[in-house]
Amino acid sequence: VGFEWLKYHHDNRERLLAQIRRRVGHSIVPNSKHNLMPFTSKLLKQFGGQVKVVTEAESFWTPPAFACQFGRWLVSYAVPFLNSGTADQLDIGGWVVLQFELERVEINQCRNESTFRSLYANNVCNQGTTECVHIPDQGLSDTNFYCKCRRYFHHGNFSGEQVRMQYLLHRKGSASNYSSLECGPCPAECPGSCATNGDCLIKHDLDILRALPLVIQTFLMTVCVLVAAIVFKTRRNRVIKAAVWILLEIFILGVTILYLTVFLMYLNPTYEICFIIPWFREIGFTITYGTLLVKVYRVLCGFQSRKAHRVHVRDRDLLKYLAGIVAVAVGFMAAWTAATLDHSRRLHGTLESLNCSSADQLSGQLILEDGKVRKEDKELSFRVCAVGYWDAEKLVFLLLGLFYCYCVRSAPSDYSETRYITAAFISELVCSLAYHVIRQDVIWDRTHPDYVYLMYFARCHLTVTVTAALVIVCPSSGTCTARLKTRANNRSLMYSQVDANLVRADEPDGHRG
Repeated sequence: VGFEWLKYHHDNRERLLAQIRRRVGHSIVPNSKHNLMPFTSKLLKQFGGQVKVVTEAESFWTPPAFACQFGRWLVSYAVPFLNSGTADQLDIGGWVVLQFELERVEINQCRNESTFRSLYANNVCNQGTTECVHIPDQGLSDTNFYCKCRRYFHHGNFSGEQVRMQYLLHRKGSASNYSSLECGPCPAECPGSCATNGDCLIKHDLDILRALPLVIQTFLMTVCVLVAAIVFKTRRNRVIKAAVWILLEIFILGVTILYLTVFLMYLNPTYEICFIIPWFREIGFTITYGTLLVKVYRVLCGFQSRKAHRVHVRDRDLLKYLAGIVAVAVGFMAAWTAATLDHSRRLHGTLESLNCSSADQLSGQLILEDGKVRKEDKELSFRVCAVGYWDAEKLVFLLLGLFYCYCVRSAPSDYSETRYITAAFISELVCSLAYHVIRQDVIWDRTHPDYVYLMYFARCHLTVTVTAALVIVCPSSGTCTARLKTRANNRSLMYSQVDANLVRADEPDGHRG
């Protein structure tokens, strides 16, 4: 290893020299800025100021080779250098050889490149039924590719390490399972699409059941953008000022993010999609209902205060509280993502150590599941994002919001805002609880995914759209803007410490008690 340049020099010396001589020389004229050594100045005079240089055309990469003494794969890059003779005596004086360890180099073994052709892995996969697929960020190893079933075939995917080991045994004539590492044809009923177990894949109704909700979502998201612009333009209106216009804008942002989850549900489930949907759902939910929670919290602080003066929570403080809630949600989702990926990696390693051919598929079921549905005496398969119990934390958040709403049930609020927020929390709690019960125990992996998508779409509007209408439309409409009448026996007086010392201004002195 490292001496390939010697053979290359012997076979290509004259060709390289002729190539260099034909190349136009580079002019170098020494001046005050060039501090040249005497030897270099003499050499320039011999060449008449014209210097022949070596370019990338004369260099070459050597094929990868395994260095037994180091136990590593090495690749070399060789560049020739010229001697110090005259122009007529131009010759190659030697070679500079750089060696690199391939374990740290990202090499796509599925690409038939001339430099790394000896590592080409596509011929390791069964050419008739499988094809090589590169896995990035794995370095040079048998784990940076796998053999994927071609279209019209099924079985599952085979790891590169497993295939290469069986392939080498097959080439040596030893006993191997290489012939079993191939995919079978899809059934005649669905030759173009079948699952890894051979079942026909379900066909989605992209014209009506999925396209129509998508159009409605697009319209409502456009409405959200228009409402946000209207709120900003009319931010000095007393109704908008009472609701704190910046919180309304943040609330609309959360609603828009929740609407985006319906777009993501429209797509075919993949590992990436099944990770993105919970993030959008969690952040959108936290922004939307976190905004309502801090608004109720401000009413609670002013209503249950036992001080002589009214406690007023500034808008700046509300934004800080909301930012803290969102930060907790982001941390929770980051921990969930890290735990899921780590669990999947550990499970995959355990299954591979047991020589399980379905290690990738089984470890992936932590986030992506297989579902089945019967249609016309046939079983159709489909993929669906896995359901996790971690989603129950939203119910705890809603219960906290309802507790705050209960505490301020008798408190006066501008435009009955707390009543509408209470209704929004109840709507989200009831609909989400029903949705989770049905999804978890009844239909999730046994119902056509188009109907599951419609159920998710309906849930979105029974919660998000209703909440947006209660928070934005109702306080601004003519029938909802009537203020609550101040009552003499307001509950705030029950909590005040100074009401016993207050004297009614219209009472005569003799009746003061």
